[in-house]
Amino acid sequence: MSPDLMVLLMFVTLFVGIFLGYPTAFVLGGVAMIFGLFDSGTQIFGLFIARLYDLMKNYTLLAVPLFLFMGVFMERSGVAKRLFNTLHLLWGGIRGGLGISTVAISTLFAATTGVVGASEVTIGLMALPSMLKHNYNRAMACGAICAGGALGILIPPSVMIVIYGPIARLSVGKLFLGTVAPGLLLSLLYRLYIGLRCYLRPQDGPPMPQAERDIPTRQKILMLLTSVIPPGLLIMAVLGSIFYGYCRGYRSGCHRCHHQHDSGSLLRPVEFQDPETGRI
Repeated sequence: MSPDLMVLLMFVTLFVGIFLGYPTAFVLGGVAMIFGLFDSGTQIFGLFIARLYDLMKNYTLLAVPLFLFMGVFMERSGVAKRLFNTLHLLWGGIRGGLGISTVAISTLFAATTGVVGASEVTIGLMALPSMLKHNYNRAMACGAICAGGALGILIPPSVMIVIYGPIARLSVGKLFLGTVAPGLLLSLLYRLYIGLRCYLRPQDGPPMPQAERDIPTRQKILMLLTSVIPPGLLIMAVLGSIFYGYCRGYRSGCHRCHHQHDSGSLLRPVEFQDPETGRI
């Protein structure tokens, strides 16, 4: 079998397995195993063992569960909810303000989780009902959540970059540094699009009523200090330590989880038990 035909069949088998609902990890491993047996015979088992051993020695991949754990801290401590409420109050008075603040929240959340699914689910559950309640265009509201959530795979600490760097034998810190500007540029373009669209089509994103935004300025400043500044300082401190070479990715993940736990616990006790199911 020619290599080109084998690659084509691998992709077809991969998509068929995923569309049938099988777990992606098992589909990837099964496709690799089956086509490896056809190409290399039983030698593929030795290659599997060698590859697993190399991955187990790769300390950079320790950053993946640590960054995910940090995102859980941010959600369970209520930082994401306070950040959402604060930005919606600050920008809700302009046309498209809820959509703009949704993308801004997604950008900050992406810089703490490093994945797409967690950002889209968390932000979507908070932002979509609020935007639909204020008669936002449904397609634009869903697009703002999906586009903002997708920034989690680009803005550091992206889990994809943590995995891709060792495979490509590239520095994870340099990859992080190279993705900051494109990620922030995309976030800015998303917000500019929402603002321009709502300026030209006011019915797509009407401003929040004055009664909902009638909160004393002192309280708004307090909400801003307790919701935006702590995660912002945390992001700059940890990413700065990677960019300037003070610590590697997995060590920065450890520091980040520790600081996120401390800052979240100061605001309220962190509960890992699901109130609906009772599970941790």
